[in-house]
Amino acid sequence: MHELIQQLAAAVNAMGPTHDVELAGAWSTSSRKTYKGVSQQGSAVVPLVEVLDARWRATLKCSVPLVGFAFMDTPTQTSWV
Repeated sequence: MHELIQQLAAAVNAMGPTHDVELAGAWSTSSRKTYKGVSQQGSAVVPLVEVLDARWRATLKCSVPLVGFAFMDTPTQTSWV
């Protein structure tokens, strides 16, 4: 796990008592064809590769208000919302 995410998790844990949270979610997948490399974009040059997109959608329920963070950590960057 990225160091920044670990620091944030530790800070949130130190804020006070925890509450039970109900989590219900499911994965969905879809496939698509795309260019193998960025240099092919808009060129109509093959080969195309098949990409599998996996998405997880969920709901959280709790007796108190919730705040959520989502992170995407890749080898080159970490994004969050």
